[in-house]
Amino acid sequence: MDNRNLLPLLLSISLSGLTSSAYSGNPNPSTPPILGISADQTTAISNGNRLFVDNQIGKSSCTDYTPESRSCSGGSDTAYNSFGGASRAAHAGDTVYVREGRFKEQLKVRNSGT
Repeated sequence: MDNRNLLPLLLSISLSGLTSSAYSGNPNPSTPPILGISADQTTAISNGNRLFVDNQIGKSSCTDYTPESRSCSGGSDTAYNSFGGASRAAHAGDTVYVREGRFKEQLKVRNSGT
């Protein structure tokens, strides 16, 4: 069994009532490489912040993240290297994008989507 296909399913089950979307840095991606989770998809895209979980950044968080290069340099997005960091920072209307990688922690939603 290919466990890579289980991640979106498990996130959907753990976050019942939330919606998901993909982001690749390209407005029309052919293969979505990451999963985005939002309590209100329309609000998150138009009004909320974009937060990324990327365990390949070399620090716990950064505010100059560039999704296309997966680096903390020259960008304007915020990234965290763990679910916990992003979960503490996310609020109603924000979208959290999870980059490809192995995460050895449980995803706990700490803030309400309202």
